[in-house]
Amino acid sequence: MKWFTYSIYSLATAAVVTVLVVAGSTIYTLFSLGENSPMGEAFFGAMLLESIALPGGGVSMRMSMVNPVPVVVTLILLTFVIFAVIVAYNRLSAYRAQLIAEKS
Repeated sequence: MKWFTYSIYSLATAAVVTVLVVAGSTIYTLFSLGENSPMGEAFFGAMLLESIALPGGGVSMRMSMVNPVPVVVTLILLTFVIFAVIVAYNRLSAYRAQLIAEKS
């Protein structure tokens, strides 16, 4: 049961981190778009951003997800890494508690 709990925690944490990274990459790309390059790709081509100058002085922005593969791969890799960290931390904590108990 604890392995299932660890995997759920890992997946939830990886999902939050992936959303934050994709959002950060998108915001960075939005601010780096200029007059010379009205289109940009964020997060390894997963997001397509386009800005168009309107005649009244405004700006029209379009954002779409073109390729979800980089997002899914990032989610899976982060889930495995976070799961491994949780398992390693718990095993090392148990080993430390065992050493302290043997010393006493």
